[in-house]
Amino acid sequence: MSTKAEKFHVVNATLGAAALLEQLAEESTELAHAALKQARIERGENPTPVSASEAFSNLFEEVADVRLCIRALESVIGPMDTKEVEDEKLTRWVERIEATQAKKKQAAQRKKERRDALIFFCLDS
Repeated sequence: MSTKAEKFHVVNATLGAAALLEQLAEESTELAHAALKQARIERGENPTPVSASEAFSNLFEEVADVRLCIRALESVIGPMDTKEVEDEKLTRWVERIEATQAKKKQAAQRKKERRDALIFFCLDS
């Protein structure tokens, strides 16, 4: 047994869709934990005994586990072409970021205008 298809066949014949979904949920939870640990290291505000290299290695491994579970599940239920949904979600994500940036810019402008008005008022008095 050397091909991926043959290996997935063994997994699927043994586990089935329900067990693969459970495995996907478990691996997704582990990925979430690994991502949170990596974020703590990136941010540097909440120290952790895990080194940066250990955290990244764990994140990398959990991403692989989730991808593998998805591939195994696809070999049972068929391909899940998510490209269109991903494109839509990416567009909305960018729109939200741009809207937030515009709101921050407007808030900074209003703050500057209030500060300038206060300075003018104080100088005028």
